Amino acid sequence: MCALAEQRTREKLQQPGLLPPIRAQVEKDLANSTAMVNGIEQLFTQYKILALLIAIAVIWAFFSFKTDGGFISPRNLSNLMRQMAVTGVVAG
Repeated sequence: MCALAEQRTREKLQQPGLLPPIRAQVEKDLANSTAMVNGIEQLFTQYKILALLIAIAVIWAFFSFKTDGGFISPRNLSNLMRQMAVTGVVAG
């Protein structure tokens, strides 16, 4: 599988006008990925409730987009709120 992926990558790199990523840029991005993950972790640690609400909003927006708005029906939102309340009480 890896050999096939390498072959396909080498084929794509032969296309005129296509530039491969610069090694320094890739290394810089990989080094920054740890800082980004740590930043997200600090956000959740410092602002627990706010971070959870943002995460819920992002998840709801994703499913609303994927279901063409069917996810954000009044009945479904009511069920989601009830489930979150029960989970919050049990967790607390």
